[in-house]
Amino acid sequence: MQHHPSPAAATSRQPTASEAPGYCPARELFEVLSSKWVIRTLLILDTAPAVRYSDIRRQLPGISHKMMAQTLRTLRRDGFMSRHAMPGIPPRVEYSLEPMGREVLTIVNRFKEWTEENIDRVLDNRIRAEIEEAASRN
Repeated sequence: MQHHPSPAAATSRQPTASEAPGYCPARELFEVLSSKWVIRTLLILDTAPAVRYSDIRRQLPGISHKMMAQTLRTLRRDGFMSRHAMPGIPPRVEYSLEPMGREVLTIVNRFKEWTEENIDRVLDNRIRAEIEEAASRN
């Protein structure tokens, strides 16, 4: 005899993210990759073949231990970096970029170049907007 959950039990379970209406895995990935900690971590990992946890943490002032652990876990889970634990006291852990992480960095670096090439235009627009706003108040 098969057991069927009661209607109340079936409706009490929360849907997983992938079952939620309107869920889009590409949007979720975009949100992950556009996180400031993810981008900055990828840029740090691009500076050497392998980077120690403490070196990453030192280059990310303001990041909490919890956020750092979550960022590293997400990058590893999604295949952008790998984690290498070496025995010792204390154990040594290093992280390195995977090919997909390098692919993302080509896009990030192009975006970074664009911002550097266009910052003067953006600043000019900000000044112009402030002047217009001040003039409209008078």
